[in-house]
Amino acid sequence: MNTVGTVLKGLFSNRDKAQKPAPERPVYIIGDVHGRYDLLLQLFETIDEDIARSKIDRLNIVLLGDYIDRGQFSRQVLHLLHKAHLQAPASFICLKGNHEQMLLDFLSDPRPETALWLRYGGEQTLTSFGIPIPDDLYDSDILRDMARALIKALGEDLCIWLHNLPLMWSSGNLTCVHAAADPVVAIADQDEDVLLWGCKTFLSQPRTDAVWIAHGHTIFETAHINQHRIALDTGAYKTGKLSAARIMSDGKVSFFKTAT
Repeated sequence: MNTVGTVLKGLFSNRDKAQKPAPERPVYIIGDVHGRYDLLLQLFETIDEDIARSKIDRLNIVLLGDYIDRGQFSRQVLHLLHKAHLQAPASFICLKGNHEQMLLDFLSDPRPETALWLRYGGEQTLTSFGIPIPDDLYDSDILRDMARALIKALGEDLCIWLHNLPLMWSSGNLTCVHAAADPVVAIADQDEDVLLWGCKTFLSQPRTDAVWIAHGHTIFETAHINQHRIALDTGAYKTGKLSAARIMSDGKVSFFKTAT
């Protein structure tokens, strides 16, 4: 029979666990890359050194989306991540960001409305695949030709991979998303637009279910923790700072960033 002391110890242990992010195994989470292949390679090297130094065996790596646009090397980033995921599909996880969704929306329905993607960094993505930027983004024939050229440049495997990118990943009391999770909605019931584009109350209203949310999308000067949120977008494409967090099963969080 449990003593009062044993019961209290269990209660406090559960409370402490809820106050810390506790994935089932160590996880490295990487913020928005936005075409900065150079920074991604640098950060992977830092993570690799940390894994060796810390002697971590079983782990996960999660990227939070927005691999393309704005930076100059979207093609290289996509090929690198696609290859890494194929080599370790269960432990190397790439989430879908709103920029990947904008690309997919354009490819599936090329018209002036979806071509607005080009004004949000899509031009750099086209350039990285060797596709010229048209002068007229209101000509339907030109847009269809451009979409066909990009589909061909991406290749079938990469197009399928982009389409099938998950919107979230969870382990223990930690959930990773691209943009946000509605604080008053259960994780399993989150709306796709919220996960990709954000939620007005996400950064101001704390959750009540003890779930920790790691996210990108919103740029901060530094990666940080605030009220069960772990923010990891530090504007790599313009700041030169690509950030990551290592979260251990015991709740210890460490941050890494590329040198500027």
